[in-house]
Amino acid sequence: MSSTTVAPLAENEWTSLGACPAMVGVSGGVALLVVADSVPAANALGFTLRPTDLPLSIQAAGQLWAKATSALITSAIVLPVAASA
Repeated sequence: MSSTTVAPLAENEWTSLGACPAMVGVSGGVALLVVADSVPAANALGFTLRPTDLPLSIQAAGQLWAKATSALITSAIVLPVAASA
């Protein structure tokens, strides 16, 4: 059984959010999300998620990474989900 986790995000550092697929929301500030096998480059491109957005369903294979895009206190709320058959 999966459980929701909350991960604090830093502006200048990628944080691993676990393996995909997952549902992700954010609290506080805006977050940048990337799926990569290892720590993304500092300038990696990905998906921007705002606190006012609905949770994002990421149906990819790989590791999910996130970082805050400003100095606001930002957290990622992550629910791992079973892969689609």
